[in-house]
Amino acid sequence: AQQASLTRANLMLGLVAGVVPQAPPGAARNRAPKTITVDTLKLDGSNHNPATDVAMANSILSQCNVRVVHGMNVTATAVQTTGWIGNTDLRAGNNCMSPSAEERALFQTARAAVGLNGRFQAFFVASISGINASGYSCQPAAGMAPIFRNRVVVENGGDTATLAHECVHILIDLGPPTPIGLMSARPAPPAMRLPQISDAHCTRLYNHA
Repeated sequence: AQQASLTRANLMLGLVAGVVPQAPPGAARNRAPKTITVDTLKLDGSNHNPATDVAMANSILSQCNVRVVHGMNVTATAVQTTGWIGNTDLRAGNNCMSPSAEERALFQTARAAVGLNGRFQAFFVASISGINASGYSCQPAAGMAPIFRNRVVVENGGDTATLAHECVHILIDLGPPTPIGLMSARPAPPAMRLPQISDAHCTRLYNHA
C-alpha cells in the first residue's frame, strides 16, 4: 500500500517535472488511515488549480496513511481580491506572532465571507511580498497568532507539491530535519522536491493528523 501511494505521487510529479521515482519509507505502517480536510480559496491572479494541489497532497501524504480530502473550493473575484488585500499581492508580516493587515483580512475577513470551515485552509495568491518564499505556514512549536493555525499560503511560484510541503510542516510541528525528499529545501525551479517523506516525519504527521 505504501509503494502504491508513493507510486501515485511519483507519477503525478513526473507528469509535470520528470522526477526520478523514489522508494517509500521503510518502516511498516499497519495503522488505520486518518483523514484531514483542506478548504481552498483561490484569489484573482493565482495560476494554481487547487484541486490538483490537494490531489498531489493526498498522493504524497497517503504513504503515511493520511488522506487529504478537498473540502470547499472557492474562487474569488477580482473585486473580492482587491477588497481583501488591495491588489493581487499578499503582503506578509513575516512574523507568525504578528500578522500583517493583509494576512488578517485574508485569514479572518475572507475566510468568513466565503464560509471556509475545514481544519486546514489554503489560500492561493498571485504573489507574496515581505517574505522570500513560494509558500508558507506557521508551526505551533514556533509560536504563532491563532489566525495562523492550519493556514497555508501558496503563490504562483510554488509547485504542485508546495501545499503538501506546508501541510507536513504543520503536522510534524517542525520535527527532525531531512536532507532529501518533500521536507528538504526546494531546488531551483523548474526542479521539484521529491515526494518521499522520512520515517520520522511520517510518524509525527500521522500522530498529529
